[in-house]
Amino acid sequence: MSRSNWKDCWNFDSRKPDFTAWQIRIRALLEAEGVWEIVNKTRQFNSYWDRQCRQEFISHDKKAFKLLINSLDDATVKVMGKYEYSWLVYEHMERVYASKDTVSIYHARASFHNLKYKDGDDMQSYINDLDEKAETLARLGRPIDDEEKVMHMLGSLPDSWKNLVMVCQNQKELKWRDL
Repeated sequence: MSRSNWKDCWNFDSRKPDFTAWQIRIRALLEAEGVWEIVNKTRQFNSYWDRQCRQEFISHDKKAFKLLINSLDDATVKVMGKYEYSWLVYEHMERVYASKDTVSIYHARASFHNLKYKDGDDMQSYINDLDEKAETLARLGRPIDDEEKVMHMLGSLPDSWKNLVMVCQNQKELKWRDL
C-alpha cells in the first residue's frame, strides 16, 4: 500500500467522516503506544505526584496529542488548535462526530429496517450489513436484540427462501448466531 493510500485510510476526513472507523483505529494506535489511559481519562494528572511522574504524564499526553493531531485532516486540525491536551481533542471529536441526536438515530433505524436481501446476493454479505447497521444503532444507544435481528432477516427474505423461513419459524428459540 502506498504512503498516500495509508494516509487516506488512517486519517479522519471531516468532509466524509467515518468517526467510528477512525475511533477504532486511533484507540488501537493509542493503546499500542501506551497512552490510551490518558486520552480516555483513566489516568489523570495529579499535582501531588513526584516530579518524575508528572513529567512522564506530560510526555505521554504530548505523545497522545501528536498521534491524535496527525490522524486528522487539515480542516479538523485547525479547529483543534485551541486545545492543549490530548483528552480535550478526543472529547471534541466525540462531541462533534459521534452524533447521537434524533436525526442520526432515525437514519440509522431506517437504514436497518430498509435493508432487504435480494435473490442472487451473497447471504453472508447481507448478514454482515445487517450486523453493521445493528451495531450502529447500539453505538447510538438504541441496541437491536437478537430476536429483532432474526425477525427482520426472516421478514426481508424473498419468496425463494420460504422453506428456510418456515423451518426457522418452527424453532422454539432462534438466536442470531444460529443463523
